[in-house]
Amino acid sequence: MNRKKILFILAAVFFLSVFSIPAYCNEKPTCVVLMFFPDVDSTRMSETERFSAQYTEILGRLGLFEVMDYQTVARMIQEKNVADLKLPCTSKDCALNVGRLLNVDYAVYGVIGHIGKLYSLETTLVNIDRGTEAQYAVTDYEGTQQGFEATAPAENIKSLFGVNNIPQAKETMQSGTEQISGAAAPIAADTETAKAPTAEEVHPIKTEKNLFVTPRIGMGATDDSVEFGGGLEVQYKHLSCGLLIGADGYTGALSYYLKPNTSSPFLAFTGIYYDTENHGVDEIGRIYGLMLGYRLNINDHLNARLGLGAGYVNWDQTELNKNNTKDNDEEYIPVFEVSIGYSFGLGSKSSPPAPVTTASTYPMEMSKTDDDADGVYDADDACPKTPAGASVDAKGCPLDTDNDGVPNNIDQCPNTPTGAKVDARGCWVIPGIAFNTDQSTLNDENAKSILDAVIIVMNNLPDRRYEIQGYTDNVGSAMYNQELSEKRAFSVKNYLIKNGISSDRLTTKGFGLNNPVASNETEEGRASNRRVEIKPIF
Repeated sequence: MNRKKILFILAAVFFLSVFSIPAYCNEKPTCVVLMFFPDVDSTRMSETERFSAQYTEILGRLGLFEVMDYQTVARMIQEKNVADLKLPCTSKDCALNVGRLLNVDYAVYGVIGHIGKLYSLETTLVNIDRGTEAQYAVTDYEGTQQGFEATAPAENIKSLFGVNNIPQAKETMQSGTEQISGAAAPIAADTETAKAPTAEEVHPIKTEKNLFVTPRIGMGATDDSVEFGGGLEVQYKHLSCGLLIGADGYTGALSYYLKPNTSSPFLAFTGIYYDTENHGVDEIGRIYGLMLGYRLNINDHLNARLGLGAGYVNWDQTELNKNNTKDNDEEYIPVFEVSIGYSFGLGSKSSPPAPVTTASTYPMEMSKTDDDADGVYDADDACPKTPAGASVDAKGCPLDTDNDGVPNNIDQCPNTPTGAKVDARGCWVIPGIAFNTDQSTLNDENAKSILDAVIIVMNNLPDRRYEIQGYTDNVGSAMYNQELSEKRAFSVKNYLIKNGISSDRLTTKGFGLNNPVASNETEEGRASNRRVEIKPIF
């Protein structure tokens, strides 16, 4: 074997080793983000946009994917003009359809729900080729104030990718300048969110084809011979066996594809057999070799295969040597293959693609209903007629953060101190502190005992400041009642200061005959309006 041939083989092997294999090892799978929820609540547009954008960033920071954001995916779908495929995706079937259309490796779809002001986003990462999936949970508390957190369970990712080197650390995003710690756990089964059913619950699982038959035409060649022909390749998952038949011989290959059923590098053991009857002998010349190559999937069926390697032949073992065309010696020669094929998948017939739904109709198009639109299904709603706009707890009842008996949506005085008596508006009222007509002094012992209880509450909240508000009935002029209401407020303030409450924590304000809590047409109503209210200042 001459020096030129040796150099040619070494150069070919070096080229494939340096460029082909490392290029594959460094290649990151492509992941598309298919979730975006601008129409969940128009008042939370910025937060729903942020869900998609920040989750895209999290996937990018994990370093596992080349991430394609929602806007890019939507533009590509629009350019392909696929009428029955709509975004965002809220089901596995939709994610699989988009992933196959765009020829990517992974896709993320999501379902958004909320409990009152707590908005949560449950997302699922789908392996397009294998049809497997892993779930994540992303939660946003009260807009941007509490930050954004995401967690990726390591066991789910390992099962999805089949690898053990996936980062297990929690990825926490920043909101503004504040970093929020602690992981958001996956959404629990009993969480009252508008969660979509899984694809298995709605539609039959599509059978993934692993067996492919590919008729091929092409050529196999060595340094001094080219053989054109046609043949067949049969592939099951990563392994394939192929045969190319020509006029003077056969080229066979046992191949291993690094990525099945898609564009992929491969390693092959090859055999080239020459029918030497044309040379006056009846034996067959045999060449064995190893080949590195790449299969390019042009579309779902058409693909091209290119390979280059080195072959071994011992000319002593072939009667072709009788023609004295070769030395009686071993020799290594270059081998080459190029072919084009058309693949057919075999296996159970897939179910038809499931209809794709949009975020505005899914997941609410389920057997469960939510008549009061509070985010809790009627079957689980303990308060089925919640007023529109009211924040609710997990049972569907209006939230009452300060536990004063007045729901947040109508509470004009939030965060009232625990134990304080409030009116229908949720504002702290000193019970029994009533004033006689045209009076502003505290002479009633019962009133003073009530104020003593108020002092205990104030001492338990030493950093809280309060506004003392005085009111009157409608007897007399507005100017006179304004002055009288201010005196009543100051009288209460004076009592509190004398009993240890710092004056820095107290302010007074008179409202005169405004804001009555009862009708001034009766004596009882006028007595109720001659009052003092205390409101915390935030």
